[in-house]
Amino acid sequence: MSILFNYNMEKLKEIARNRKIRGFSKLKKEELVNKIEESLLDEDFAYEFFKKIDKIEFDTFKKSIATNNKICDKLIFASDLEDYGYIYVTEDKDVIVDNNIKNIFEKIQTNQFKKDRQRYQLINDYCDAAINLYGICSIKIMVILLLLNLIVKQIILN
Repeated sequence: MSILFNYNMEKLKEIARNRKIRGFSKLKKEELVNKIEESLLDEDFAYEFFKKIDKIEFDTFKKSIATNNKICDKLIFASDLEDYGYIYVTEDKDVIVDNNIKNIFEKIQTNQFKKDRQRYQLINDYCDAAINLYGICSIKIMVILLLLNLIVKQIILN
């Protein structure tokens, strides 16, 4: 994953901070790149990260992999994907995804992951709706609506 060497130290430190890597501030560039690479290959971290990113980023990342890193969607350039080191954006705005990252991403694409991601996104959507509804109806009513919707979805899924 030597693509990380294209980043300056400031960007590498930002990625290390985002990934909660400890003791990175005193590392030399090569050592820092190695620490980040090790972190990028952590399947558990990748599972949680990709479960939680929004639909646009997730779909754009999948598209990038399917089209050999050619992305038309400019929204990706200010994304968590770059801030966490999963993509590299060139000066020409091409997006590069390292093959090791592609392999990790494909490995976590299990049925359980899809269910977990769908559930997380549903809860996130409810939270967004609650924020938008705040003041229109009480929190108690929003909780009741959320629970009813979850029960209905469970009945449908089973």
